[in-house]
Amino acid sequence: LRQDRQFDEVWHPLLVQAALSDTVPAVLPPLQRGDDWRFLKLWVRFQATVKGASQERLRQLGWALRCEQWARTWLDSPHRSEQIFGILCLGYLRDESAWEPLAVRMQDARNSVFIYAAWALLQLAPDRAAPMVVDQLMHRRDLNVLQASTVLRPFRTCLNQQLTPWLSAATSAQTSGDTAAAIVDVGWWLRLGWGLGLKPTDDLLSPWLDADQPMDVIIGALRLLQGPGGLHAVRTLVAHPDWQVRTQVAVTLG
Repeated sequence: LRQDRQFDEVWHPLLVQAALSDTVPAVLPPLQRGDDWRFLKLWVRFQATVKGASQERLRQLGWALRCEQWARTWLDSPHRSEQIFGILCLGYLRDESAWEPLAVRMQDARNSVFIYAAWALLQLAPDRAAPMVVDQLMHRRDLNVLQASTVLRPFRTCLNQQLTPWLSAATSAQTSGDTAAAIVDVGWWLRLGWGLGLKPTDDLLSPWLDADQPMDVIIGALRLLQGPGGLHAVRTLVAHPDWQVRTQVAVTLG
């Protein structure tokens, strides 16, 4: 605790200065043995609470202290917390040379590691990373949607561009009568879309507002419906036999 206090007394003011002033501190004290972990935790917390030029100055500070070297070491740590902080560090540094090791972590069976690896890759190159992230999102049905949406929401525009074709294909299958494989995908897609704050068009949602659809699909479509375009379809569900559907109908009409 004494070492933690001493560290904070030295480094907290320097990070505040980097975040709030126009320049990065010209002279930085050396990091003592064991301070790498303390520094990275503090630096990541600062990065998560500022935007714009402040983030850029903190990024410069991180590069000056060679944080990427610690972060790469922690990617292989047996401790998940160190792995995640390593991933976060490389993402905030926007270390393009870390693309491959971060892409490997996208395949990690632990969803928390996948989510932060996805976030880091989106930080590096959103358009390149988005197809990889969406493919994983659509196949990880045990994913905590709330956690994923909280972490990935800043990238919802590029994710929407990749997610929309999945719903378009399922909608086409629905209208042509080939629904056996599509409905499971749609239910999950709608959960993801709601969590990420996506706004699909009315024509993509309307086929899933039929009373014969599974309850989770109907509720998912109702949650995403925006504006009066789907009003007629929603009104046909006011007498649905399932109270959960009727409740969501009331919310949507409101």
